[in-house]
Amino acid sequence: KYYGSNIYGLDKVRNEEKLKWVDDNELDIVNFENGNLLKKAADKLSFIAFCFEYRKYYYAKKSDKTSYFSSLPIRLDATCNGFQHISLLIGDLEIARSTNLTRLPEDPNEDLYFYIAMKVKDLITAIKNEDIEFKEGSLNWGETTEKKISIKETCLRFSSIEIFRNLIKLAVMVKPYNASLTSRADYIRQNFK
Repeated sequence: KYYGSNIYGLDKVRNEEKLKWVDDNELDIVNFENGNLLKKAADKLSFIAFCFEYRKYYYAKKSDKTSYFSSLPIRLDATCNGFQHISLLIGDLEIARSTNLTRLPEDPNEDLYFYIAMKVKDLITAIKNEDIEFKEGSLNWGETTEKKISIKETCLRFSSIEIFRNLIKLAVMVKPYNASLTSRADYIRQNFK
């Protein structure tokens, strides 16, 4: 049910809502030929495969069978795998929380990429408003005045841009896998095209 709702396009809603959605739409899933759900599915081919499998499950449940073996490959993605592993290795509860490792069923889903996007926006605003002093060694600004001015001018330009999670997602995602600074900058640059 989680997988079916994810490929339908409900991957960002809470798990309880996913289960409820499948239960509420069970007849349209089983009778998917009516097209009521298929035309709105995000991944139509995978959703059809899910519907075929769910139909078999549905009728097995209605019969005298006591078990059902599914042959549908389920693709489920974790939340920020690299950061989840890092948080476990170093025992960082804040990262664990922001990647949903410590999430209870009643807790809302956390979004590490949104959190970092907001931190980037806050940093750019602080630099633009001169709330952060350019001190040697702080935030790796470098030692030259020209470098500090260049960073401030860049932040002024960036302050007019809406910093959104998709802008920084790839750059953040590959950090735990030791991606170079140049590669991460290229990922951000691609979003401006």
